[in-house]
Amino acid sequence: MYELLRANAAALNLDLHDEQISTLVNYADLIQKWSRITNLVGSSTFEDLLRNHLVDCLAVVPHVDGEIIVDVGSGAGLPGIVIAILRPNRTVILVESQQRKCRFLRQVAIELPLDNISIVAERIECWRPQVSVDRIVCRGFSSLQKFFNDTQRLHNAECELVAMKATSSDKELAALDVPGARVQSIPLNVPGWDHRHLVTIDWHGRDLAKSS
Repeated sequence: MYELLRANAAALNLDLHDEQISTLVNYADLIQKWSRITNLVGSSTFEDLLRNHLVDCLAVVPHVDGEIIVDVGSGAGLPGIVIAILRPNRTVILVESQQRKCRFLRQVAIELPLDNISIVAERIECWRPQVSVDRIVCRGFSSLQKFFNDTQRLHNAECELVAMKATSSDKELAALDVPGARVQSIPLNVPGWDHRHLVTIDWHGRDLAKSS
């Protein structure tokens, strides 16, 4: 499993050190153990969990940076915990409304351990952060429009939204109403996946108060 992660990370141009690989494997082990009582990622073998979830989340890491990163609808911590493992000097906030999943996320933070994550047990549209957010990421959260609408309290001129998507939907992109923002669809070459894209939304440092 260690070599599987190392090889797939190398295919993504990521050079993981031994401690990071060990932490990722321990994280996957925790997901499997907790999935017996809490539906985190559905049933899968340990190898499938690594290939279908952790490797997929590794692919987004080079595209997500900033001092404060928010993972919306974090669920099992994907991709937020993977980002936190590879970006130990960044603060990663996991926003998840289901209490059972929040308990799992807190346990992960204790056992791995990860000092750079915090968990918010709240719906993202209700959360009022006390800090300015640099990146907002989601994986399988909802439509792009809902992702944009539900995170509006967090938007600022330096913020970027990053949505992980299986395919690039021209219809969904065309229907996206994001005044003053730039939208990009970025194809990803993820080992084991036929189609994977990132959709990014940002404002290029514009004054949102003036453009709204």
